[in-house]
Amino acid sequence: MFKSSKRDGLITLKEYKEAMKEEQKSIYYITGEDEAILKNSPLIEQFKAKDIEVLILDEDVDSIVMPMVNEYDKTPIKPVNNSEIDDEIKEDKEDVKKEEEKFQPILVKIKEILKDEIKDAKISNRLSESPSVLIYDKNDPDYQMQQMMKQMGNGMNMPEILPILELNPNNEIVQKLAEEGKVSTGAEEEVIE
Repeated sequence: MFKSSKRDGLITLKEYKEAMKEEQKSIYYITGEDEAILKNSPLIEQFKAKDIEVLILDEDVDSIVMPMVNEYDKTPIKPVNNSEIDDEIKEDKEDVKKEEEKFQPILVKIKEILKDEIKDAKISNRLSESPSVLIYDKNDPDYQMQQMMKQMGNGMNMPEILPILELNPNNEIVQKLAEEGKVSTGAEEEVIE
């Protein structure tokens, strides 16, 4: 039984699957410590905007068990804080490519400044309101799993896992940041150092 981003009470995977939209490819979940925080997480903004249900998993054991559960009734089960779902939630691949080109100078600068803190910086297609969010590569353990491994003593030998910073190109803060980082020099633009 699971909590849900769309319903009160608990639901089963069967109930989730029966309510899935026709174009939905996977069952989605988010893990963390507090249900209220998870329900308001930037990670599920795009799911809310598309009216896609997300399972809310706020028990400690969930971050251990769920990564081992890959599918239910031939439907993949995926975390929302993972880069693996990027292609599933993209609106228009051409628009995303144009946005990436437009914001490339600021992305390069952010990667340079935060090179020891993040694995990558890219334009997000999972955000609709928040300026940014941290996600993890599909092969990396998420933050909760990393913390649990450290508590169990397994984190000592684990290399540092860096998150991916995603920026919302439609957010006013990100747009201003990108504009402030540019200065006109005739026909070309340069990024301010």
